[in-house]
Amino acid sequence: MNNTLSQEQKDEIRQSILNSSFTMDKWVMKLMLAGFTEATAKNLIIAEVKEFKKDVVEKTLQQKKDHEAQSAACVIMMIVSLLGSFLGVESRMWTFVLICVAALCGYFGFKNKPFAGIASFIIFALVFPYTYDWYLTGRSHFINIELFIPALIAVAPAAVVYFLLAFTVYRNSEDY
Repeated sequence: MNNTLSQEQKDEIRQSILNSSFTMDKWVMKLMLAGFTEATAKNLIIAEVKEFKKDVVEKTLQQKKDHEAQSAACVIMMIVSLLGSFLGVESRMWTFVLICVAALCGYFGFKNKPFAGIASFIIFALVFPYTYDWYLTGRSHFINIELFIPALIAVAPAAVVYFLLAFTVYRNSEDY
């Protein structure tokens, strides 16, 4: 008499839940035909459904944490990138500090794809101050919302690099 589900049976139960075709009676009968008692089959199915729900909740919470880390890293990177422009710092040491901060933000913001995060943040950090200065050169006034235009211009090459690296270096990974 069986007391545990095989991995194949667990996968079939999870797939039926995902396909919205899961019914307890159907699975109890299926497991009874496989040699389980009715009580054991019910207990095993309930345990597997609970485990699946737990896995889904954990994955969702992890995705939320990853998204929050990405958002925080992006905000920190924008602030640090603009700090040099606002203060008029143009030394090579500032560029080195900016690259180090970008690398840290890229790594901690995109832990599932650190190389892509680091490269894209470094590109953003190097391009953003120049697009900001270029956009505001010769202008005496501007609307605050216009400050997003240089950010969008700087995000474009960084996003291209991120997705190129994500789809090539991390092509076997689950999420992009």
